[in-house]
Amino acid sequence: IYYNLAWLEPTAARQAFTALGLWIPRGPTRTDWSVVRLAGYPTNGFRDETFLDLPEVLEPADPIATHPAGTPMAWRLFDADTDVMLHIRREPTLGEQVSTWLVELPRGATSLTLPSLPTAVDQAPVLAGATGYLTAYHVDSTGDWASAWAMTPIELAPF
Repeated sequence: IYYNLAWLEPTAARQAFTALGLWIPRGPTRTDWSVVRLAGYPTNGFRDETFLDLPEVLEPADPIATHPAGTPMAWRLFDADTDVMLHIRREPTLGEQVSTWLVELPRGATSLTLPSLPTAVDQAPVLAGATGYLTAYHVDSTGDWASAWAMTPIELAPF
């Protein structure tokens, strides 16, 4: 990746980082993305950065179509030593998306069936209008933050 940048270096930044992102439109309402996060300020010239490949969703066959939350999901990963999570967010009536459920999976996991919610939990605030962001990611050498991640959305419906 070659690029020329101009930026202002803040005087009070405690931990500066640079994020490079690729956004891939997949229809009128869906976007996949891959991001690399680098310590420090940007530099001009050539950067040999590796973006993670997007997980390939195998089930549901059409991730844009609404998928009942309790049915199996499966995907293929293309990068080694990849951690995986499903971050479920829903659209609120006003403002930004609301995070309702974060499911951390074992490294390299390629499938998930969400467990039923406890009977005392109303499904509507958790899953109505929800999108599950299937995320493959690498953690940096300090273990403090993700150094790269790739996300693809799966539309969800209540159980």
